[in-house]
Amino acid sequence: AEATSASLTTITTGSGDDTITATTAYTLSSTLSTGAGEDTFIDISLSSGSFINGGGEDDTLKYTSSGSATFVDSAFTNLTSVEALDVSASSGTVAVTLGEEASEAGLTAISTGKGDDTITATSAYTLDSSLSTGEGEDTLVDISLSSGTFIDGGEDTDTLKYTSSGSATFVDSDFANLTSVEALDVSASTGTVSVTLGTEAASASLTTIDTGSGDDTITATTAYTLISTLSTGEGDDTF
Repeated sequence: AEATSASLTTITTGSGDDTITATTAYTLSSTLSTGAGEDTFIDISLSSGSFINGGGEDDTLKYTSSGSATFVDSAFTNLTSVEALDVSASSGTVAVTLGEEASEAGLTAISTGKGDDTITATSAYTLDSSLSTGEGEDTLVDISLSSGTFIDGGEDTDTLKYTSSGSATFVDSDFANLTSVEALDVSASTGTVSVTLGTEAASASLTTIDTGSGDDTITATTAYTLISTLSTGEGDDTF
Protein backbone atom coordinates (compact mmCIF):
# COMPACT_ATOMS: atom_id res chain seq x y z
CA ALA A 1 0.00 0.00 0.00
CA GLU A 2 2.77 2.45 0.89
CA ALA A 3 4.72 1.73 -2.30
CA THR A 4 1.52 2.26 -4.28
CA SER A 5 0.79 5.52 -2.46
CA ALA A 6 4.35 6.66 -3.17
CA SER A 7 3.87 5.85 -6.88
CA LEU A 8 6.96 3.59 -6.76
CA THR A 9 7.09 1.82 -10.11
CA THR A 10 10.76 1.36 -11.05
CA ILE A 11 13.13 -0.93 -9.12
CA THR A 12 16.77 -1.54 -10.05
CA THR A 13 18.98 -3.92 -8.04
CA GLY A 14 22.60 -5.06 -8.34
CA SER A 15 24.65 -8.21 -8.71
CA GLY A 16 23.37 -10.17 -5.70
CA ASP A 17 20.65 -12.83 -5.55
CA ASP A 18 17.82 -10.33 -5.20
CA THR A 19 14.10 -10.71 -4.43
CA ILE A 20 11.30 -8.36 -5.38
CA THR A 21 7.86 -9.19 -3.96
CA ALA A 22 4.54 -7.56 -4.81
CA THR A 23 1.73 -7.88 -2.27
CA THR A 24 -1.93 -7.79 -3.29
CA ALA A 25 -2.01 -4.15 -2.15
CA TYR A 26 0.46 -3.12 -4.87
CA THR A 27 -1.65 -2.16 -7.87
CA LEU A 28 0.76 -0.34 -10.19
CA SER A 29 2.47 -1.45 -13.38
CA SER A 30 6.19 -1.65 -12.75
CA THR A 31 9.61 -1.75 -14.39
CA LEU A 32 11.96 -4.17 -12.61
CA SER A 33 15.63 -4.71 -13.45
CA THR A 34 17.76 -6.98 -11.27
CA GLY A 35 21.20 -7.09 -12.88
CA ALA A 36 23.38 -10.14 -12.31
CA GLY A 37 22.57 -12.80 -9.71
CA GLU A 38 19.91 -15.51 -9.37
CA ASP A 39 16.98 -13.21 -8.74
CA THR A 40 13.37 -13.98 -7.80
CA PHE A 41 10.26 -11.99 -8.69
CA ILE A 42 7.40 -12.97 -6.39
CA ASP A 43 3.72 -12.46 -7.27
CA ILE A 44 4.50 -9.79 -9.86
CA SER A 45 1.50 -8.98 -12.06
CA LEU A 46 2.22 -9.60 -15.73
CA SER A 47 0.17 -6.64 -16.86
CA SER A 48 0.80 -5.10 -20.27
CA GLY A 49 2.45 -2.12 -18.57
CA SER A 50 4.92 -4.10 -16.46
CA PHE A 51 8.44 -4.87 -17.67
CA ILE A 52 10.89 -7.32 -16.06
CA ASN A 53 14.56 -7.70 -16.97
CA GLY A 54 16.26 -10.46 -14.98
CA GLY A 55 19.76 -9.64 -16.19
CA GLY A 56 22.50 -12.27 -15.97
CA GLU A 57 22.22 -15.79 -14.49
CA ASP A 58 19.01 -17.74 -13.85
CA ASP A 59 16.07 -15.67 -12.69
CA THR A 60 12.66 -16.90 -11.51
CA LEU A 61 9.12 -15.61 -11.71
CA LYS A 62 7.39 -17.19 -8.69
CA TYR A 63 3.75 -17.26 -7.61
CA THR A 64 2.70 -18.22 -4.09
CA SER A 65 -1.05 -18.62 -4.49
CA SER A 66 -2.57 -22.07 -4.07
CA GLY A 67 -5.24 -21.24 -6.63
CA SER A 68 -5.49 -22.09 -10.32
CA ALA A 69 -3.54 -20.02 -12.84
CA THR A 70 -3.34 -19.54 -16.60
CA PHE A 71 -0.34 -18.15 -18.46
CA VAL A 72 -0.85 -17.55 -22.17
CA ASP A 73 2.23 -16.86 -24.26
CA SER A 74 1.45 -13.13 -24.58
CA ALA A 75 1.80 -12.82 -20.79
CA PHE A 76 5.57 -13.19 -21.28
CA THR A 77 5.84 -10.34 -23.82
CA ASN A 78 7.55 -7.89 -21.48
CA LEU A 79 9.98 -10.35 -19.89
CA THR A 80 13.69 -10.33 -20.70
CA SER A 81 16.16 -12.88 -19.35
CA VAL A 82 13.66 -14.55 -17.02
CA GLU A 83 14.47 -18.24 -17.24
CA ALA A 84 12.04 -19.91 -14.83
CA LEU A 85 8.33 -19.90 -13.95
CA ASP A 86 7.52 -21.43 -10.56
CA VAL A 87 3.84 -22.11 -9.86
CA SER A 88 4.55 -25.12 -7.64
CA ALA A 89 2.53 -23.66 -4.73
CA SER A 90 -0.66 -24.14 -6.73
CA SER A 91 -3.01 -26.95 -5.81
CA GLY A 92 -5.40 -25.94 -8.58
CA THR A 93 -5.18 -26.31 -12.32
CA VAL A 94 -2.27 -24.53 -14.00
CA ALA A 95 -2.14 -23.97 -17.78
CA VAL A 96 0.99 -22.61 -19.45
CA THR A 97 1.42 -21.94 -23.17
CA LEU A 98 4.95 -21.48 -24.48
CA GLY A 99 5.41 -19.71 -27.80
CA GLU A 100 7.39 -16.91 -29.39
CA GLU A 101 7.20 -14.58 -26.38
CA ALA A 102 8.31 -17.24 -23.90
CA SER A 103 11.14 -18.14 -26.25
CA GLU A 104 12.30 -14.52 -26.54
CA ALA A 105 12.11 -14.12 -22.75
CA GLY A 106 14.50 -17.07 -22.32
CA LEU A 107 11.88 -19.03 -20.34
CA THR A 108 13.04 -22.65 -20.14
CA ALA A 109 12.10 -24.04 -16.70
CA ILE A 110 8.47 -24.54 -15.65
CA SER A 111 7.39 -25.96 -12.29
CA THR A 112 3.73 -26.56 -11.45
CA GLY A 113 1.97 -27.96 -8.39
CA LYS A 114 -0.63 -30.50 -7.30
CA GLY A 115 -3.39 -29.88 -9.83
CA ASP A 116 -4.09 -31.47 -13.21
CA ASP A 117 -1.81 -29.12 -15.12
CA THR A 118 -1.18 -28.56 -18.82
CA ILE A 119 1.97 -27.23 -20.47
CA THR A 120 1.70 -26.59 -24.20
CA ALA A 121 4.52 -25.68 -26.59
CA THR A 122 3.59 -24.02 -29.88
CA SER A 123 5.73 -24.35 -32.99
CA ALA A 124 7.13 -20.88 -32.22
CA TYR A 125 8.76 -22.12 -29.00
CA THR A 126 12.32 -23.03 -29.93
CA LEU A 127 14.15 -23.58 -26.63
CA ASP A 128 15.15 -26.72 -24.77
CA SER A 129 13.16 -26.87 -21.55
CA SER A 130 13.01 -28.41 -18.09
CA LEU A 131 9.42 -29.18 -17.07
CA SER A 132 8.33 -30.44 -13.65
CA THR A 133 4.62 -30.88 -12.98
CA GLY A 134 4.42 -32.23 -9.43
CA GLU A 135 1.33 -34.19 -8.41
CA GLY A 136 -1.82 -34.44 -10.50
CA GLU A 137 -2.72 -35.97 -13.86
CA ASP A 138 -0.72 -33.58 -16.00
CA THR A 139 -0.58 -33.20 -19.77
CA LEU A 140 2.45 -32.05 -21.76
CA VAL A 141 1.33 -30.99 -25.22
CA ASP A 142 3.55 -30.87 -28.30
CA ILE A 143 6.77 -30.76 -26.28
CA SER A 144 9.87 -31.37 -28.40
CA LEU A 145 11.84 -34.38 -27.16
CA SER A 146 15.21 -32.82 -27.90
CA SER A 147 18.33 -34.03 -26.10
CA GLY A 148 18.30 -30.86 -23.99
CA THR A 149 14.70 -31.13 -22.79
CA PHE A 150 13.89 -32.81 -19.46
CA ILE A 151 10.40 -33.71 -18.23
CA ASP A 152 9.45 -34.92 -14.74
CA GLY A 153 5.75 -35.71 -14.51
CA GLY A 154 5.80 -36.26 -10.76
CA GLU A 155 3.09 -38.33 -9.12
CA ASP A 156 -0.13 -39.69 -10.69
CA THR A 157 -0.56 -40.51 -14.38
CA ASP A 158 0.99 -37.95 -16.74
CA THR A 159 0.63 -37.79 -20.51
CA LEU A 160 2.85 -36.66 -23.36
CA LYS A 161 0.37 -35.60 -26.06
CA TYR A 162 0.87 -34.62 -29.70
CA THR A 163 -1.83 -32.85 -31.69
CA SER A 164 -0.44 -33.06 -35.24
CA SER A 165 -2.33 -35.16 -37.77
CA GLY A 166 0.93 -36.07 -39.50
CA SER A 167 3.09 -39.16 -39.24
CA ALA A 168 5.44 -39.53 -36.27
CA THR A 169 8.34 -41.73 -35.19
CA PHE A 170 9.45 -42.22 -31.60
CA VAL A 171 12.63 -44.23 -31.01
CA ASP A 172 13.47 -45.40 -27.52
CA SER A 173 16.23 -42.80 -27.04
CA ASP A 174 13.57 -40.06 -27.38
CA PHE A 175 12.37 -41.03 -23.91
CA ALA A 176 15.82 -40.73 -22.25
CA ASN A 177 15.04 -37.49 -20.41
CA LEU A 178 11.56 -38.43 -19.23
CA THR A 179 10.78 -39.29 -15.61
CA SER A 180 7.37 -40.47 -14.41
CA VAL A 181 5.62 -39.88 -17.74
CA GLU A 182 3.24 -42.80 -18.04
CA ALA A 183 1.37 -42.18 -21.30
CA LEU A 184 2.09 -41.23 -24.92
CA ASP A 185 -0.95 -39.95 -26.84
CA VAL A 186 -0.53 -39.66 -30.61
CA SER A 187 -4.20 -40.38 -31.34
CA ALA A 188 -4.62 -37.19 -33.40
CA SER A 189 -2.37 -38.65 -36.09
CA THR A 190 -3.91 -39.87 -39.33
CA GLY A 191 -0.50 -40.83 -40.68
CA THR A 192 1.85 -43.64 -39.80
CA VAL A 193 3.07 -43.74 -36.20
CA SER A 194 6.04 -45.83 -35.13
CA VAL A 195 6.98 -46.27 -31.46
CA THR A 196 9.89 -48.31 -30.11
CA LEU A 197 9.88 -49.16 -26.40
CA GLY A 198 13.13 -50.14 -24.70
CA THR A 199 15.31 -49.28 -21.72
CA GLU A 200 14.54 -45.55 -21.79
CA ALA A 201 10.78 -46.01 -22.10
CA ALA A 202 10.88 -48.45 -19.18
CA SER A 203 12.92 -46.02 -17.06
CA ALA A 204 10.42 -43.27 -17.86
CA SER A 205 7.55 -45.55 -16.67
CA LEU A 206 5.89 -45.25 -20.09
CA THR A 207 3.14 -47.88 -20.12
CA THR A 208 0.22 -46.48 -22.14
CA ILE A 209 0.44 -45.77 -25.88
CA ASP A 210 -2.44 -44.40 -27.98
CA THR A 211 -2.04 -43.96 -31.73
CA GLY A 212 -4.44 -42.79 -34.43
CA SER A 213 -6.04 -43.96 -37.66
CA GLY A 214 -2.90 -44.74 -39.64
CA ASP A 215 -1.06 -48.03 -40.14
CA ASP A 216 0.91 -47.88 -36.91
CA THR A 217 3.70 -50.01 -35.44
CA ILE A 218 4.59 -50.44 -31.78
CA THR A 219 7.76 -52.42 -31.05
CA ALA A 220 8.96 -53.61 -27.65
CA THR A 221 12.61 -54.57 -27.33
CA THR A 222 13.76 -57.16 -24.80
CA ALA A 223 14.83 -54.28 -22.55
CA TYR A 224 11.24 -53.11 -22.14
CA THR A 225 9.97 -54.90 -19.02
CA LEU A 226 6.74 -53.09 -18.11
CA ILE A 227 3.14 -54.22 -18.47
CA SER A 228 1.59 -51.93 -21.06
CA THR A 229 -1.75 -50.75 -22.46
CA LEU A 230 -1.66 -50.24 -26.23
CA SER A 231 -4.46 -48.71 -28.29
CA THR A 232 -3.93 -48.15 -32.00
CA GLY A 233 -7.30 -46.95 -33.31
CA GLU A 234 -8.11 -47.62 -36.94
CA GLY A 235 -5.60 -48.81 -39.53
CA ASP A 236 -3.64 -51.98 -40.20
CA ASP A 237 -1.50 -51.89 -37.09
CA THR A 238 1.47 -54.04 -36.09
CA PHE A 239 2.72 -54.96 -32.63
